[in-house]
Amino acid sequence: MIEGGVAGGSALSQAAQRRATAERLVLEAQWLEALATDERAVAAQLAQLPAAYALLHDLKLPGSKGNIDHLVIGPGGAFVVVTRRCQEAITFRGGQLWSGDLSLRDLLDAARVESQLLTQSIGTPVVPVVTIIGVLVSASLPSAVDGVLLCSAEDVVRVVTRGSHTQLPPHKVSEAAERALPLLHNPGSVTRTEAAAGQRVEPIAAASFKPVMPPSASPAENAARREQATESAVNRGRATGSVEVVPPVAVAPVAEVAESARRPATAAAAEPSPRPAAKERSGRSRSVGFVVAALVVLCLVAIGIGSLVGGFWGGDDDGGSDTTAVDSTRVTTAGTTVPATAPPVTTPAVTPAPGSLAAGVAAPIVQFSPLCPASGAGWQMQPVWPGDLVGLAQYDIELANPDGSWVALAPLPTASTPWGSLVGQAPGTTLSIRITAVMTDGSRSINQPTDVVTPAESC
Repeated sequence: MIEGGVAGGSALSQAAQRRATAERLVLEAQWLEALATDERAVAAQLAQLPAAYALLHDLKLPGSKGNIDHLVIGPGGAFVVVTRRCQEAITFRGGQLWSGDLSLRDLLDAARVESQLLTQSIGTPVVPVVTIIGVLVSASLPSAVDGVLLCSAEDVVRVVTRGSHTQLPPHKVSEAAERALPLLHNPGSVTRTEAAAGQRVEPIAAASFKPVMPPSASPAENAARREQATESAVNRGRATGSVEVVPPVAVAPVAEVAESARRPATAAAAEPSPRPAAKERSGRSRSVGFVVAALVVLCLVAIGIGSLVGGFWGGDDDGGSDTTAVDSTRVTTAGTTVPATAPPVTTPAVTPAPGSLAAGVAAPIVQFSPLCPASGAGWQMQPVWPGDLVGLAQYDIELANPDGSWVALAPLPTASTPWGSLVGQAPGTTLSIRITAVMTDGSRSINQPTDVVTPAESC
């Protein structure tokens, strides 16, 4: 009698596979529970903020299945707060942030992307903050890395209240909070927004904190960044096979991938690719840009003809007085508001004289953040403070005309000075801008013309 095979072998094999899957799901559930505990701990810290601050927790990431831990909106501006538990000491070396031998670059990149998407969603600049749980954050670490504020969970209130970057009156705080409400994962959850209405608290800015709004990016670029960050996290997890354990829970490799990309990579993989729509938007953006450029040329020609006619008829006035003087100090041309008294000029490249304060000063970095003051109002482009310099008087900002000449916009004397020379901008508009550092001795730094593009979607 011949017997072959093993009775019940296939059933036992399937049972083993299901048991392994169940164990993995249990580990993932435990990791998510530990993550929720950490986020609640940070939320308890944020609850100590004054009533003038609106707090929203657990929001959906626009255009993604990921989530945002905390959003704070107050008199000193808006902040997105990301929570991360680390097992090993935090160090800063080689221009990067490390937890032991684990690079935190993916974490900082994800925080910057979240701040960019929220800036576009709520209409005010959002600065990213990463709070560390599990280890001490040494005072020797930089307070900000590539525009991302870094602190322990216990210090998050101090960082938010002293990291003022945008002055928001109470009604602006309430408006930004209202725009963020549709992003809540659970619309019925309790949010602290009503208390912010009518409350006025003067933000306390500290010189040790220099929040920098991350440069604006289009939705297509943001989607590509998320895909790249997720892919790199997956590849790193496969290559090393190592995971960061969150005590007292042992975390499986799937949880490591989710932690590195802020949420499981399967969510990003299941998300429809936005590239075809981005290509369609880019085509419309080029068409809009062409129309805007044509309107700018026509308006400049009309202004030139008007100036000649005005000069001809005004030449007979006694005393040479100009009867066509413009009362307004600003004029809007094709969606770009510039000073009416500043004629276009062609400024050659400047080389600071040796020994002057501007000698050795690098060309200021040109960065602008888009704001949407109201639906249909067009984009308002706000300059990001290029940085403090010894002997700095102000920053001069110039806009390029289609004919290659430059027109002076309002200067930027301090980081907190209100500035509104680029308002009503159409979507997908490319503006060539240069910024020059003007020193107290009159010397001027070199500058580098840089293209600034408004968001592709309409304000």
